[in-house]
Amino acid sequence: MGTQKVVIGIDSSQASRHALYVASDEADRRGAELVIAHAPDFSAEGTLASVRTPDAGEVIRQDGERLLQQAAVSVRERWPHVTVRIVFRMAPPADLLLSLSASADLLVVGTSGAGRLAGMMLGSVSQRVAGHASCPVLVVPATDPRDGSARIVVGISDSPGGRAALRAAFEEAERRGATLVAVRAWGYSDWLLVDLPPTVEALSERQHALVQELLAPCRQKHPSVPVEKRFVEATPARALRDESAHATIVVVGSRHDDGHWPSRLGPLAFDLMHRSACPVLIVGRPRVTLPEDPEARRTAQVQPSG
Repeated sequence: MGTQKVVIGIDSSQASRHALYVASDEADRRGAELVIAHAPDFSAEGTLASVRTPDAGEVIRQDGERLLQQAAVSVRERWPHVTVRIVFRMAPPADLLLSLSASADLLVVGTSGAGRLAGMMLGSVSQRVAGHASCPVLVVPATDPRDGSARIVVGISDSPGGRAALRAAFEEAERRGATLVAVRAWGYSDWLLVDLPPTVEALSERQHALVQELLAPCRQKHPSVPVEKRFVEATPARALRDESAHATIVVVGSRHDDGHWPSRLGPLAFDLMHRSACPVLIVGRPRVTLPEDPEARRTAQVQPSG
């Protein structure tokens, strides 16, 4: 396999700077190249519409490339061993990020940005990217109130997305030397699956057996990862939101059914993108091997110092 690649989409907001630092830390941890990408906002309330001069396009390009260069310098100062590449494109931000995701190992996006309607605009970018990216997507909230403990939280689900999330969570925990917190949330529908007459004991036994079955192959592959199990009578979204207040990352699977992006993303991932207190790693979409379009972008190489 070649060098890993972490892609981050940025704008001029404080939230974007926070996401950039998270992405840089990820690239450093993985020994990966960091690709910092920016595209101007073409919406009615966005940057492009606010510049009303004959040379508006060139002004936007210069501002964007200046933003990228400044971001690259800030990363190089703090993470001198990370190789950085910057990418600017006059295109919708989501299109740029989806193009870059085809050859990335991780794509990082923030959940709010600059401008009058920034939260809505970049939020829609994050949602589209998370639903269609060809690699795992790390969604970073504007603020991160973590308590410093290294805990990777994942919901236990016997579904393709749930199994993908569990594998990714073990990999993250091993990479970070963190504890994996396996959360099994159960509710009314689970009562329908136990033998009649339903009892608390029967339901509890079923939940513990399922968790044990799903954890076993991952624990065998990652024996050094400590595991804590949580059994919660709540919806999966509520249980994972509560755990996110004390987590490093929450990992969820993406359903990726046919249809438009909201159904492809899945309701659990959609909920956590907006309401998790910590970054959310969304996994599950198979990688595609579409090449990046070299004619549609301008790039610059920034070498690590030292």
